[in-house]
Amino acid sequence: MALAALAALPNAGARAQDWIYTARPGDTLWDLTERYLVSLAYVERLRAYNDIAEPTALPPGRRIRVPIRWLRVQPAPARVIEVVGAAEMVDAGGATAPLTAGQQLATGDRVRTPTGASTTIEFADGSRMVVLPESDVEMDSLSMYGDTGMVDSLSRLRGGRVESTVRPAVGPGSRFRIGTPAAVAAARGTGFRVGYSADDGAARTEVTEGTVGVSDERQTRTLSAGFGVVARPGERLARPRPLLPAPDLSALPARQERPIVRLAWPAVADAVRYRAQIFAGESAERLLLDTVVDAPATALEAPPDGDYLLSVRAIDAESLEGLDARLPIVVDALPLPPPPLRPPHEAAMPATNVPELWWSVPQDAAAFRLQIADNPAFSPPLLVDTELDGDRFTPPGELPPGTYYWRLSTRTASGDVGPFGDTRAFRLQLVPPGVEAAPPAVGEETVEFSWSEALGAVRYEFDLARDEGFTDIVEHLEVDSPRVQLPTPSAGVYYFRARGVSAENVPGTYGPPSRLEVPSNFPWWLLPIGGLLLILL
Repeated sequence: MALAALAALPNAGARAQDWIYTARPGDTLWDLTERYLVSLAYVERLRAYNDIAEPTALPPGRRIRVPIRWLRVQPAPARVIEVVGAAEMVDAGGATAPLTAGQQLATGDRVRTPTGASTTIEFADGSRMVVLPESDVEMDSLSMYGDTGMVDSLSRLRGGRVESTVRPAVGPGSRFRIGTPAAVAAARGTGFRVGYSADDGAARTEVTEGTVGVSDERQTRTLSAGFGVVARPGERLARPRPLLPAPDLSALPARQERPIVRLAWPAVADAVRYRAQIFAGESAERLLLDTVVDAPATALEAPPDGDYLLSVRAIDAESLEGLDARLPIVVDALPLPPPPLRPPHEAAMPATNVPELWWSVPQDAAAFRLQIADNPAFSPPLLVDTELDGDRFTPPGELPPGTYYWRLSTRTASGDVGPFGDTRAFRLQLVPPGVEAAPPAVGEETVEFSWSEALGAVRYEFDLARDEGFTDIVEHLEVDSPRVQLPTPSAGVYYFRARGVSAENVPGTYGPPSRLEVPSNFPWWLLPIGGLLLILL
């Protein structure tokens, strides 16, 4: 077992090393022995070990060497300082109970965190461990050397992941170790993570600060910050490998105003997955949300309004998790904005029809704040109304053609004003007015049709048909000017119409259809004298 390899750790010989005590005024060997050592029987051993002639008179500043094995060892319970979700504790006797903040953990106690649960444990020396969801960790040994400040902690990770921040050692007996069936990681003043998966039997250690010794039954490797190692039972301990760099979160907004926090960041080279976490406050201790995703993006349910810490890291093909990118964020999503109903987003309509804006009324809403602008930044808004109390609004007056943007926020009866909701847009289009046809100029070989210019038209559509319903169209043309010249058609009755088309490709309305009768064997030379045969309807 890997735990049997503890003797091979760089600090495993701590009990054979000496703890150094610096004498203070009034100190005697009797006092030191009573305070720190196993029993008073060690006074003479301590005097001889340090070659002290007079045990009752120690000069201040004198350095007294004490073998670690002579020091008195006592239990050093750990304390639960944060609990999220339905975490539980299993005591040494097998009894299970909900885990609660402030609870003490003794040697033999286990902590289990199902999906959605996490906890933070503080050890006697102030070192802390965050237990991630779906983890199982046992307090294998929790002890301290009297009042020396040296704490010896060994935790056994049965599955899942833990993240630890370890206080600097105060002496050779200070040890902080996390054991797994594959390896043991030991640290003295550092930040590191350990994961163990029963599926592949591998233990993974990642160092984010300081150095960590990782040992199996054969050897020990020392990892510096920014490196990780994978240990597998029965295999030689792998060489440390660099951790993937922290993702770039600089483009993410520090203020989140939606009930769903949507995050996206540039991909990290060689990353196959990412872990995203949200912690309460500004420190990475109270873990609220934890998820692993395959792409550099995720959507998380927003926690209640407040200050949080976002942490994201990349995961490589060996499942080693990289360096953390962290961003303080503020969630301000309540009260929720009203969902807009109509007009549909980016709907287009004639400029003569200013739309009525509709929305749904959220629960507890007392009033709404509305902004309308001609730019998506609302800088500045064209219209602001902060006291709307219904579910619809029609902008007063006429709006010129163009694209307009609108958004809403909610105010509660207590005066709490929430963020603006999603921006919606509508487009008011210039519609060319109907045109008025002029009598066509009919010649022996050609006939010229013309009509009045339409305001805002950049081109025109012209139809010539054999029926008034324009189902039997003879000619359909698009022209740049309000006139068309065609060969004189064969004898019969015809109808023509025209309409303008705006620069946005919005057609206007057709003018009334006009009738043209071309008789057979018509004496074209009489037209200038006899007048026109056109009848305009």
